Amino acid sequence: MIGSLGWMELAVIAIIALLVVGPRGLPKLGKSIGKALREFKRESRELRQAIEFEIDEEERQSRVKKASAKKKTKKSGPPESPQPETGTREPSTEAKKSDSK
Repeated sequence: MIGSLGWMELAVIAIIALLVVGPRGLPKLGKSIGKALREFKRESRELRQAIEFEIDEEERQSRVKKASAKKKTKKSGPPESPQPETGTREPSTEAKKSDSK
């Protein structure tokens, strides 16, 4: 804001402030404006940090959810298909009993 004002504009504002407030009130006015600006900067910095913290927390939670979803899909993946029989398996005990009769 102040960067767009030239030195003439600042001088006019200072003269008007001096006439309105007076020479004794001008330092008090400057001090209160400085405190207000400092407080505004502090509050805006705290708000920015709180927002960034919330965003980071959301990102962490979404990463955890994605990781747990990947683990679940790996564990509960498609069922394994049975191995094809090659004929080398021995007959069951019931089959042996029926053959021996």
